[in-house]
Amino acid sequence: MKSLAAIPDKAWKSANLNDVARAHFGFDRAFGSEILLGDLWGMIGVSPTNDGASNLFGLVLKGDQVLFKEGPFPEPIRNPDNPAWQPEQFIKLEKALKKKVAKFVEENQPKAEPISLPPNLLEVVSPDFGSFEIPESVASQADIGRLSDNLLSRFSSAKEAFLALIKDPAQNSLIRIEMPSRIMVKKTKMPALQVFMDKVATPYAKTLEKIKALPIVKKGPKSEQKDPTSVHYFSKETGDKISSVLKSAVLDKLHDQIVDTYFNDIKNRLDDFLNILKDEKAVLEKRLKKEEYAFQSDRKRDGYAPAPFPEYKKEKILKSTFLENFRAILPYDLYRYFKEPRLSTNTVPNVDAEIKKTAEKIAEEMEQTYLSKQVGKIAPIVEKRKDYKEAKVLNAVFYRGTIEADVRLTFENGDEFTAHTIIVDVTNQFGTRFYRYPTTFHDVKVGGKTLKRTDEDWMNRYFTNGGKQPPW
Repeated sequence: MKSLAAIPDKAWKSANLNDVARAHFGFDRAFGSEILLGDLWGMIGVSPTNDGASNLFGLVLKGDQVLFKEGPFPEPIRNPDNPAWQPEQFIKLEKALKKKVAKFVEENQPKAEPISLPPNLLEVVSPDFGSFEIPESVASQADIGRLSDNLLSRFSSAKEAFLALIKDPAQNSLIRIEMPSRIMVKKTKMPALQVFMDKVATPYAKTLEKIKALPIVKKGPKSEQKDPTSVHYFSKETGDKISSVLKSAVLDKLHDQIVDTYFNDIKNRLDDFLNILKDEKAVLEKRLKKEEYAFQSDRKRDGYAPAPFPEYKKEKILKSTFLENFRAILPYDLYRYFKEPRLSTNTVPNVDAEIKKTAEKIAEEMEQTYLSKQVGKIAPIVEKRKDYKEAKVLNAVFYRGTIEADVRLTFENGDEFTAHTIIVDVTNQFGTRFYRYPTTFHDVKVGGKTLKRTDEDWMNRYFTNGGKQPPW
């Protein structure tokens, strides 16, 4: 079996060791790495002290019983000015202790009984494999994907059944079967794995290759049953009519307000950072807070409990220059306004012209997106009716990153509806801007009936057919 001490990156996992440190060493807090193999729990921990020093320890537990314990080994205060601090020696000590713990865990595993596998292993671990049928052809790539997923699901069940036959927890923990043709144990001395490869994994792998090589034969369209609402097409002439109304009565009217709003938003946020530009303490505190938040967020995302912010990261920030710290706290969209040489004197000249350009660019992007999306929703309805009369904008407003307008469309036979067009500018927690378009249809009059509110699908199915049940 491969030595655990030789594969630390895969066998060891980061861990919060506060409870263990308190119980066995009397430390308030500790963090480090752990390995779980069978019923043994090995760990390497570092307990930071309030003065910047730390203590290193190694421990192996079986339940509550201590089988191996070394340390604590004190490390001097982490400071380049402290002659006693020699990080290379401490790192070397930590690696040596890690190997000791891994070796102890490995050597103290219970001896496994000889593994006896049945000759018909595939039938035992995957009795339903024989019922898996492969068609002569498929209609699309999606069908190949579904067949592959079905086969891999069966293989996953076969893998779990095989691992259940292995009684040795140490060997079981080291096996990583990820694909039918791949078992992640190199130079293994486990004959059971070779049997699994020959009897189980290889048949699955060959079947998977056959599935991926299946020919795709597309079926012909169902002409008489086709739903015309599934194709929301419109001519350039119809699109230009709707686009002209929205541009002249909505976008041209609101353009200056949109630009001014984004200009003031950027300007105000810029002023907030200018106010702390000359306050070195405030900049430092803001960066420390931002980095610690990012550190804890990463731990939460990876499934770990909160832990103290590492001292070495704090030291790095404290040693950074004022300008490095200031740039680190800037949002991405404001960074351009603080380039050198502006920061050399801790001042930023009048950048209104640059902000104006940015605001114009944002407004233009938002307006073009609004126009494209709303024309795409309204024009197909007009195209299918053929008796379009006119469109009027009842009202148009812009507020808090939202363009909102009501457009009343009428037709020659008296049918009409109001399209409540809207686009909302949204920014997620990562600073990425995107748009939403919750457009709805109101006060719909069609075929002598009135509907207070409906959606785009209903308009394409029924309004375009005079309110009658469509023929398809």
